[in-house]
Amino acid sequence: MTLTAIGTNEIAGKRGDSVTSLPITDSTTLTAGDFLELSNGKLIKSVTSLSSNLVGVAASTITTKVYSETGQQDYMGTIVEGLVIVKGLVEGSGGTYTTALAIGSKVSFHYDSSTGYGQFVVNSSSAPVGTVISGVVASSGSATDYWDYVLVQLDFESVGPNAGGAINITSTNACAINVSAVQTDETGLTQAAVFKHGSYQTALAYGTQTAHLVLKSMNITAGATAVYVFGNVTRITTSATSTGYMNCSYDYLSVGHNLVNGWATRGRVALTATCEVGEMSGLLGTCEVTGTTAITVTGGAVLASAILDMDIATTATVAQEVTCLEVRPHIRANIAGSSSGIRINVNCSTANYLDYGLDIRSMSANQTGAMRVLFTGASASLPAAIILEGQASSTSVITSGIKMQGSTTYFADFGASVDAAPFTKNGTAKTGTCSGWISVLDQDGTIGYVNVYTN
Repeated sequence: MTLTAIGTNEIAGKRGDSVTSLPITDSTTLTAGDFLELSNGKLIKSVTSLSSNLVGVAASTITTKVYSETGQQDYMGTIVEGLVIVKGLVEGSGGTYTTALAIGSKVSFHYDSSTGYGQFVVNSSSAPVGTVISGVVASSGSATDYWDYVLVQLDFESVGPNAGGAINITSTNACAINVSAVQTDETGLTQAAVFKHGSYQTALAYGTQTAHLVLKSMNITAGATAVYVFGNVTRITTSATSTGYMNCSYDYLSVGHNLVNGWATRGRVALTATCEVGEMSGLLGTCEVTGTTAITVTGGAVLASAILDMDIATTATVAQEVTCLEVRPHIRANIAGSSSGIRINVNCSTANYLDYGLDIRSMSANQTGAMRVLFTGASASLPAAIILEGQASSTSVITSGIKMQGSTTYFADFGASVDAAPFTKNGTAKTGTCSGWISVLDQDGTIGYVNVYTN
């Protein structure tokens, strides 16, 4: 390949807005205009490959000494942001970087070890280091590579020196980012922010999104043997009495426009290959009282592993069904074990003083019923709305299938149905042979019987 210098660009206004002195590597020559990177986490050297540790551009030319002989560290003035003159390259046909450079082009660092080449910037936004503000480099239209000087506005902070982000950690650390000091409070909010993207009160304006956006992404492959792997661990321990609230995690979705679906929090477990697994769940919540801890109640609060709250204002208009919890089982295969939409597992392997498996507290006069079973199948029928089953054991016996206590006016209220079942309105008593009876207890605890007749 052939490299040709155009040499027609007249660049004016060169300057380095932000220049800092950094220690440089042993026995190295750094040339003015060279891009520099961190070496061993603390020294700088000239870049020879696309680096995730770019720190700036050399402000002058210097050849360092050998530290062991001089006993002295050399430093280089480094332009970390500002206007710099650099070589702009446009490769000929067959090359990778064939797009011409023009004012406004995002440029990335490129190094070519071929004789006569070296360091350049090319038209690429995959790992941008800045923007061209003066000078153009056209394509040769042939296999020849063209270069000329261009004036670039460095922007290592907002553009980011690499495609991975403004901060890219490539070394192995016990802790990649460690914040060990107490952070200052945000103005107008008596609460410090250790990490923030936008402020607590004012969101960053991303405008109309025409592409997907992920604010935070973490993706690893974990080969784990007898170890735990956690995506996030947020642990807060109280150090004094407080009248405030504490949340280890808070997700807030504000919807003021048409939206197909929205979830403030979403969890998902996908079993993608044949494997042996234990308990799998998209969500797990635990609330525990440990040791000899004594808990006193404040107001009407309850201890719960999960609380779901649906709040609709009295002035709101909602033209759809509303539920505080919806469970959607999609059991598309006839599995070996039983399946259910909701399972309440009252474990009695140790002492368990649970009063009710399901406790419905009804306090609204606007309710139609505390519970409803609505069958909407297109065909066949529901074998049973409620099944009461005691296992075939003398110790697994349901004493009363249904127990009514307190103020219950009617045992049953038979509404109108298509075939008049199960209540048939007829003034003539059924006759036949008594084939058995149903045992009941009256309000005094006395056993009574309801005879069952067959024709």
